[in-house]
Formats: sequence, structure tokens, C-alpha cells
Amino acid sequence: MIMSQVTFCPSELKRPAKVWKILKRAFIGRNCMECGICCSGPGGGHRIPVTGNDPFHDALLHAVLNVHHAKAEPAENGGFDIVGGDCCALLEDGGGRKGCRVYRMRPLICAIFPFIVSQVSVQGSEDESGETDKIIAVTTRCPPVKEIAERGVGYLVTADVVGNELPVLTESFKKVILCINMRLPLFRGSMLMNGDKPIFPIL
Repeated sequence: MIMSQVTFCPSELKRPAKVWKILKRAFIGRNCMECGICCSGPGGGHRIPVTGNDPFHDALLHAVLNVHHAKAEPAENGGFDIVGGDCCALLEDGGGRKGCRVYRMRPLICAIFPFIVSQVSVQGSEDESGETDKIIAVTTRCPPVKEIAERGVGYLVTADVVGNELPVLTESFKKVILCINMRLPLFRGSMLMNGDKPIFPIL
């Protein structure tokens, strides 16, 4: 789920006072809004990558092969892509509440949402040239993240999401750390640092 390339300038990222109040207003009590936005995408041909070392790789492959409108296409490093139409083939809609057929074993890339790995062009370096790299960011495709971005929060730090009564973000962040510890290629060297502290831009 590497998004299209975007450009941002780290020096322009903003953090208003009392960020935690803004976060709690947006997230508290919302483990998931069940809106299905994270499981859909424009233009059709929606793909969810499952890495070869995903803990649920085999079970996911079996699940996809048993959904009549889903396809599993081989990918690099022993992984595969779950291919659907305008949304994930494993998304189901029950009376207006959208949910995942395989939520307890969903792919790691889904489990980290609203954290994403994004391709970016970073500006503001000393030589004024932009460098392209991967970073772990937080996406405004998730409605509560969009809400906090509109209130002027430009990035999150670890303390924002861990131990701050924000389960939807805390659980996702734990999965991010798991992916880094597993040394998944997608996550290698993707942490943006401010001094010795990681930061997660809101894109």
C-alpha cells in the first residue's frame, strides 16, 4: 500500500498546543468507524499486498481462494496480491456496517492502517534538492485523521498514540513496530526521525 508520491517539507509540519485533546476528540471510543474507506480505492483493480512472511499468509490465501469474486495474484518474495474491483474482495457489507471477512487474520498492511508507507519527495534539505524516499506516515483517508489534520496537527509522535487511551492508533502502531522488527522490505529505512525521535507526518 505505497501511495502515490507526494511532496512535503518537514520544517513546515505543525503541532498545535494540547495535541492530545484534539486526538481524543477525534478518536476516543472509535476503534473503527466501519466506513470501509480503508478497504476501497478509486479506479478499480483494488489490490491488497500480502507479504511472504505475513503471519497469516497461508490462511489468507485459502480465504481468498474461497471467495468467488476474489483473486490472488503472485507477487515478490513469496507474497500475493488480493485483487478485487473498487474495494477489497474480502470486504463485506452487512446492513450498512462494513467489515472484513478475515479481520482477525487481516494482512499486516491492513492492520497498520491508518499508518501507511508512502513514497515522498522530501524538500528543505541544505542543498535545496528534494530527495525521494519511503516514510511511515498517517493518512487522512481515515476520517478521524482527516479531522485532526484540519485542526492543524501536522504529525504524530510515539507519545501521542501509546498510553493515551487511543486504542485504534495504539494497536496499529504496535503492528508498525512488529513490521519493522520483522525487517519487512517495505518498512526498511522508512522511519522519519526528528533528532532521535520518530515522527509520523499526516499526509
